[in-house]
Amino acid sequence: MLALCLVPSCRLFDATGKDRPDAGDGARFVWRLEGYTNSGLPFHGAGTIYYLGFRHELTAVRSGDGALQWSIRLPVDRPRTVGDGGVSLGDKLIVGDEDIFALRASDGSLLWRFDPEDGVDVGRLIPVMWNDLVLAGSSNGYVFAIDAESGELRWKTRLATSPIVGVWLGGVADAVLYVGVTDFSISPNGEPQGSVGALDAA
Repeated sequence: MLALCLVPSCRLFDATGKDRPDAGDGARFVWRLEGYTNSGLPFHGAGTIYYLGFRHELTAVRSGDGALQWSIRLPVDRPRTVGDGGVSLGDKLIVGDEDIFALRASDGSLLWRFDPEDGVDVGRLIPVMWNDLVLAGSSNGYVFAIDAESGELRWKTRLATSPIVGVWLGGVADAVLYVGVTDFSISPNGEPQGSVGALDAA
């Protein structure tokens, strides 16, 4: 199965790695890697592409030619990957898959794991980086700020108390973290209810 494909311009391909006809704009495959599944969004750092697989694998490939650098399995017990990807911080990777993990970029070795007792699926969405903080939403209404170096909690805020609620982070501008909240348990018209908020990121 195709894991990842880089192209100089847009091209379509299917889940088996067989490319399909494009619009005839001259696009071509630069490389493709067989046998490593992809789940979520690949991310880039220092000439390397990183991405999660379906069973908690994190794979690193050289961006120039697709050569495999390493592939490790995150210590998550769920059957399927719960996370969309991560971000690169120089010699460190911050990856979300149920919890949030910091890994050494050179070999994927674990540096720290953030697994708060009062948070659910803090690694489900790609974390937001701001200064020395890793900012993460959750599936039970919390927003967490984690020290990027140590993995220790810096602050937390709960925006909703319903049992099924998603907190989505929109990014930081002028030290303000913008968030969206979707409450899946309040649906008087059969639809989830939502709101938007802003937090002091510091």
